[in-house]
Amino acid sequence: LGGTASMGDERMQAHLPLLLHPAPKQVAFLGLGTGITAGASLLHPVERVTALEIVPEVITAARDYFGEANLGIVTSPRARILAEDARHFLSGSAGRFDVIVGDLFVPWRRGEASLYTADHFQVTRRALAPGGVFCQWLPMFQLTEDEFNMVAATFLDVFPGTTLWRGDFSPHEPALALIGQLDKAPIDPANVERRIRELKADQANPSLTRAAGFWMFLAGALDAREARFAGARRNRENEPWLEILGPLAHAVSSRGRAAFFVGRPLELFLRELRARPIAETPLARL
Repeated sequence: LGGTASMGDERMQAHLPLLLHPAPKQVAFLGLGTGITAGASLLHPVERVTALEIVPEVITAARDYFGEANLGIVTSPRARILAEDARHFLSGSAGRFDVIVGDLFVPWRRGEASLYTADHFQVTRRALAPGGVFCQWLPMFQLTEDEFNMVAATFLDVFPGTTLWRGDFSPHEPALALIGQLDKAPIDPANVERRIRELKADQANPSLTRAAGFWMFLAGALDAREARFAGARRNRENEPWLEILGPLAHAVSSRGRAAFFVGRPLELFLRELRARPIAETPLARL
């Protein structure tokens, strides 16, 4: 579902969570695809990159057709590419990774929907090393507002100190990131500035040559007590609401007419989020 035309956005999906960690050494990507997102980690001073891809032929395609765009991630000596189910792999990886990045999955598709459940988020939390960061990307062009609320509320139950980030500035096909941290201390902007200086130049993302270019992707801190989240359903393995409701509301139903959470409605929400006080949130030091 990816391609070289969106190389900058796909690399940004790795840069944002990696720059929020003060010293990422062991990182994991749930989903490889073109490899462009995972490949961006090679521009950071990481020691080991683990990328999990459930379809072996996708790994071959990433190697043979996207090597230039993904910086040769499939054959890099710093990388380990596994044809493996991400959920099963993480269940045996307790305390292992500094940063874990969940790719853009089709939220309502059978099997993929389980990657947005509380069960999976809890497994991912246990796979993080102390001070770890988990970033889950959301394709807003495949989610209604209620479905976004559901996924975010489920994520907040596992990662109470969650911040929301833009992956791009597309009005109609935006991607947002839920980023949760094990460290309860607020984000240190000095650490972020140092990490940006450590980042090798990415010609696809010239904005990251300065800290201001990083912070413009920040939307704000989420509050689990807000009505939209407190009253939302929770998405669980044995209550897979996302997988059930998505196809009925918009995906494959001839009656599905539900609007996706994009454009003006999403922008109004993000504008409101940016205007909130940051005291007692993970952004308190900004």
